[in-house]
Amino acid sequence: MRDIGTEYLFKCRENYFKDIRPSCKEVYDSEDYKFLSQLAQFYILERGAEEFSGFFQEAQYLVNLWTAHFLISVEDIVSKTRAESLDIIVRYSQTEMNSVLAFEEKQWLVENSLYTNNGL
Repeated sequence: MRDIGTEYLFKCRENYFKDIRPSCKEVYDSEDYKFLSQLAQFYILERGAEEFSGFFQEAQYLVNLWTAHFLISVEDIVSKTRAESLDIIVRYSQTEMNSVLAFEEKQWLVENSLYTNNGL
């Protein structure tokens, strides 16, 4: 059996190739999205949010973006981790490499009252 962290990384990779992204509303009810969310919740519960934030170091397959979204929803994370999570989401909202991803992240920021027409 694989370690929960390894399982999380592999599921991020799998979702990437299935074009499942953190802020793509069309996939929120998919089993793949739910499973990754459950892995993240279990990891955070077992090892803590601060250890989970170590996945910020991995940008391939949107691992750092998934991690940012899961952490920003944790109520008791330290402000530094919340700020890092938000910074990652903002960077993806401004990427020129994937306009669909950037649009989804910007919409997420707007919907969560973290972005206005004047910026953050």
